[in-house]
Amino acid sequence: MTLKALNQYGKGFQLKVLGSLLTDKTFLQNVRDVLLEEYFDSDAHKWIINQITAYFDKYHTTVSMDVLKVELKKEGNDILQVALKEELRNSYEASQEDLEYVQEEFQTFCKNQEMKQAILNSTDLLQAGDFDGIRNTIEKAMKAGMDKNIGHEYIKILRRVIDLITVLPSLLLGLFLTMLFKGDLDLGIWVLYLVILVVVSRGLWLLLLLMLLSLVIRSIFTLWSSGKITLVKDLTAILQGTVLMKLTTTGKKSKNT
Repeated sequence: MTLKALNQYGKGFQLKVLGSLLTDKTFLQNVRDVLLEEYFDSDAHKWIINQITAYFDKYHTTVSMDVLKVELKKEGNDILQVALKEELRNSYEASQEDLEYVQEEFQTFCKNQEMKQAILNSTDLLQAGDFDGIRNTIEKAMKAGMDKNIGHEYIKILRRVIDLITVLPSLLLGLFLTMLFKGDLDLGIWVLYLVILVVVSRGLWLLLLLMLLSLVIRSIFTLWSSGKITLVKDLTAILQGTVLMKLTTTGKKSKNT
């Protein structure tokens, strides 16, 4: 539960909020979709909020003091200029004490205000019988102000997984070849490894060809070891026959000469 209006939290609380919005990009990113100038009573605070949101919407980061100085010079109201300088200085110098509480409370306050406005808007939709519109309005309000940093954490995890995937094929291939030539790999396991390797290697045909070549070599090696084929003996015999034929031909030529 939060207070009904932001001014009920006191000026010190509001200055800490402004200080966070000016310097903490993550906090600003999380509350941007529920951050409205109307929550603040002071004209100076409203001006600062407008500068913060306009800069963030365009450049996706917090506004710097140098930019604020330039925008401040464009302000034609001298009285407001004095108030802005004072409030900006106070915001940047605001105490960091209880800052986590202040940020969480302000974010909850904004979300509650968003939900309140969604419920008020739903009354007209209810009278019109637009129940889909009511549901969409409430769902949008519930999603507003959610922690946007969660998405960045997922991205970091995904990058780590991708890094692992780029290394995994070579590791699995090494294990596959070791088991292949040791004779510990039956057909079912081979098919499983084939599927895994093709998936994690993102369809690299070279890897598939290497595996097929390994299978052929292993099959020939197995058959030769079991005596079902005598590849080496056959090759030896062929070579021996070729050598004998050459020797015989050479001997006949010598006799004729």
